[in-house]
Amino acid sequence: MTSVRAHPRAHPRHPHDDAPDTSVAFRRIAALPDGPSKEALRQDVVRAWMPMAERLAGQFRNRGEATEDLRQVAMVGLVKAVRRYDPNRGSAFESYAVPTVVGEVKRHFRDHMWSLHVPRRAQEPRIQVRAAVQELTRAPDAPTPDVPCLRRLSERERKILYLRFFCDETRSRIAGRLGISQMQVSRLLSETCARLSRQAGSGAT
Repeated sequence: MTSVRAHPRAHPRHPHDDAPDTSVAFRRIAALPDGPSKEALRQDVVRAWMPMAERLAGQFRNRGEATEDLRQVAMVGLVKAVRRYDPNRGSAFESYAVPTVVGEVKRHFRDHMWSLHVPRRAQEPRIQVRAAVQELTRAPDAPTPDVPCLRRLSERERKILYLRFFCDETRSRIAGRLGISQMQVSRLLSETCARLSRQAGSGAT
């Protein structure tokens, strides 16, 4: 298998001089069926783009996180970008990869700062929702006496909570999967979490 060449373009059309030319590799990935050959080529592409991902991670230095941790988070974002990128949509990979990598790092900081600085009382409703949805998802027909309010949710409400809190899906992706608008997803999330919080606080059964 021909390896991916990681040299910069002679005349880059973007501000990222360390972006390699992997357009041919992506076309081959799109044409290959799922299997070892496709996965190996994806790994080659990931390795080719690692310098840029590391540079993006470096922009978040001196914010209280270890450099290696930031690098690992950026690699997660890069792998996601490589797996999800569709070359047939016409946009260059770097225009998709950069916000994906940066978004992954920012999400890491957001989640980390939540656990460090948000008061326990503010975390409780979300913790309860996550635990209850996990229990319902793991055994949807089993009795769950500790979460009666979760059992009264509709299937769509439980699905939205699961996708948002456990699969880390964006509201737009959830909307696409369920065939509803992003505004509806936001409204259902807000209303469901608020209702569960009130019921949990009042001890409703």
